[in-house]
Amino acid sequence: MSDLPFLPLWISKYNNGTKHLNLEEDGAYMRLLRLCWETPGGTMPADDTWVRRHMRVSQDDFDRVVKPILQEFFKVLRGRYENEKLSEVYGEVFAKTKRRKTAAKTGASARWQKDKENPSSNRMPDASQKEPNRNSKPEPKPEPEPEASKLAARSAARASIRKAVGPGVVDGFVDGITDRTLDSLMDKFDLETVVLPVLRERTAGERVEPLRLIGALRAEFEARRDAPPPPPTAKPKPLEIPEGQAGDVVRAIIAAKGEASAANWLGGAVWNGSEVYAETEFQRDQIAQRFGGILKQHGYAVALAQ
Repeated sequence: MSDLPFLPLWISKYNNGTKHLNLEEDGAYMRLLRLCWETPGGTMPADDTWVRRHMRVSQDDFDRVVKPILQEFFKVLRGRYENEKLSEVYGEVFAKTKRRKTAAKTGASARWQKDKENPSSNRMPDASQKEPNRNSKPEPKPEPEPEASKLAARSAARASIRKAVGPGVVDGFVDGITDRTLDSLMDKFDLETVVLPVLRERTAGERVEPLRLIGALRAEFEARRDAPPPPPTAKPKPLEIPEGQAGDVVRAIIAAKGEASAANWLGGAVWNGSEVYAETEFQRDQIAQRFGGILKQHGYAVALAQ
């Protein structure tokens, strides 16, 4: 059983998301939510036999009512049924409960230590002594950050990465993108300035197949992390579309990445033969990171102008 006996329910949000359900389906969904909440971790085994037995329904009722609700409102992650909104609320309530328990434990420890250091305080007071204030409480020690909060933040970061991975991802999980892989990635690279920008700008817009091995992008993460910031006063030069096949490449980049991005990094670039020449190493690296896939598709490469 879960240590969280209270399940918060936002009635309006629940009703808005279940207006299409009939009475039987609504009851099945609510029972599934309660079952999830009572299961440690807020998720259920993705085992239909287990779910049917704990739902206390026949096989016919499970196939007719429960299974469609599971398919609509739950997803399978690492072999368990999970409801996204319930998991979010579960993490918040778990963190609050953990904080309360930690604060209570800290207060009890402080009182015990005070009694140990002042044994006379446990003696019966003389009539002349003033009665102690029974409502006074010791000042609690600084509360350490609950482990549950760290876990919830790390889980949210993993979800952001999986979302940015792009098309082809099934249930937010593909081969080679395990929690351990993502944690290792975030320990080495900053999530907001390195990992997510590379995934969104360099891969997600161009990929049609699932990204099976996120380690294949490690060189691009390192390049983004180590790249010097652009000069604060630098302004992009006007983007000129060259003639011939090079013009087709530029138009393909504009269609995929937008005119602003193309102008920002290709402005002032020189097209010659099957190469595009950048004025600085930073510009070259950025062109390779952002448009390398499109350039390669058209038989082009980026180089530094001599």
